Amino acid sequence: MILILHLEHCDIGHSMPLATRQKNFIWLGLLLRLLLTPLLANAQFPGHPASESRLWNTPTLKLAERTSQPQRAVGRRKKSDPEGKVVIVGNTVRQTPITASIFGSGRKHVIILGGIHGDEPSSAWVANAFAVSLNRHRVPANITLVIMSRVNADGLSVGTRANWVGVDLNRNFPSKTWRPDSRGARYYPGEKALSEPETVALVELIKQWRPALIISIHAPLNCINWDGPAEDAARAMARASVSRLCKDIGYKTPGSLGSYSGEDLNIPTVTLELDDPLGSGKIRTQGLLALRAALKFVSLGRTD
Repeated sequence: MILILHLEHCDIGHSMPLATRQKNFIWLGLLLRLLLTPLLANAQFPGHPASESRLWNTPTLKLAERTSQPQRAVGRRKKSDPEGKVVIVGNTVRQTPITASIFGSGRKHVIILGGIHGDEPSSAWVANAFAVSLNRHRVPANITLVIMSRVNADGLSVGTRANWVGVDLNRNFPSKTWRPDSRGARYYPGEKALSEPETVALVELIKQWRPALIISIHAPLNCINWDGPAEDAARAMARASVSRLCKDIGYKTPGSLGSYSGEDLNIPTVTLELDDPLGSGKIRTQGLLALRAALKFVSLGRTD
């Protein structure tokens, strides 16, 4: 659209009273704003591609968090929204719905988790960036993928490791190693195992889907760790993303997801530790390469 303004036909010169000239300029400004706003809203500016801006705060997730029912369709989809079916799997302590995006319908199930610790927003960012990437790179036909990018939605909203009542969700799983004491308030495991609704939602999700592989994204140890029979999957992810392996991270993690699903349930469980808790383009690329390699690994039949 080309707008040609013949200002010479508009009597806004000095012969017109000041109040009238001001009113005309106001109307002209409003007209320009009305015409240009739609154009600017659709523009993409260098360094701010639409597919990466506010990745985990997309309209799809916003709408899902305002409802309490599974979402079959959520209005008109934008390119920056994941195409997966969005469902609600539980609620946080503050009754914020915990959402998951489901892709594919294959018999092999993979669960990807981000944002278990609220002070590691890059984990949520990478998880949702991977979901968005599936708009172009479909999941293999024999895979069903479940992505929960904001497990600890309340902690992410305020930037705390723990959930709203101060419990470290990654010490609250009902594993054989769970214990009531901790190394400090930062790792408080709760009054008892499975005391938190966020942990309950994850345990129920694992029981429902019986995954061939679980991937939990964290930061900032910059390595790939595993529990249970997941060494081969971890190695495949490390090769693809040029990351180092770390079977031992240097301290015990009683009541962690890995100890519960990997050690107790014998489900291959990989912890993808990113380099930066806040996120960067390099972190995004590294994470996406590792996650794509994981799907390929499961798809080729190397896990049962």
